[in-house]
Amino acid sequence: MNRLITDLLSFDCSPPNASYSHLEHGEKIGSQVTADEAREIVRVCWQSLPGSLAESFLDGFLDTAKMDCPAGVFLECLSDSREVSSAALIVGFLKGRFQLSTSEIIDYCVAQLVSSKEVGAQERLAYAILAAGTLASHQKTQLITFLQKCTASEYAEECLREALRRAETASGDIHT
Repeated sequence: MNRLITDLLSFDCSPPNASYSHLEHGEKIGSQVTADEAREIVRVCWQSLPGSLAESFLDGFLDTAKMDCPAGVFLECLSDSREVSSAALIVGFLKGRFQLSTSEIIDYCVAQLVSSKEVGAQERLAYAILAAGTLASHQKTQLITFLQKCTASEYAEECLREALRRAETASGDIHT
């Protein structure tokens, strides 16, 4: 696994040949691994690689890899990706490739956020909520309760307050 990550990082700066692409490399690797290895590769990519590199490799990888419940693996990666901004890329996969609804993604993130004590995880989950889209009324209530009762980092609070503000604007229910 370490070799794969090292190669991807190296190839990003110095491709092995003129026709190299992360997408095609992902397709090749995906066709050679078991379902368990595929799940682990997805996790390690989001944990170890810059978001855009993970995204391009995994886009090809998922075209050929066989794995059970890939959406579940991506959901799990939301709280421990290398970069906070990767949460938006993961949300893109969840909505686009795996056809999860905005509500499903936000429900998952809110449930994880409420139980998470780790600041980095809270920040990534809060950013994913912001990236996912408009909140449903029950989600707004859960986030307001979370913000009132729990301690989150300033960044996580800003993301959640922005998500709430956008939801209020979308519903026309603006409070000052």
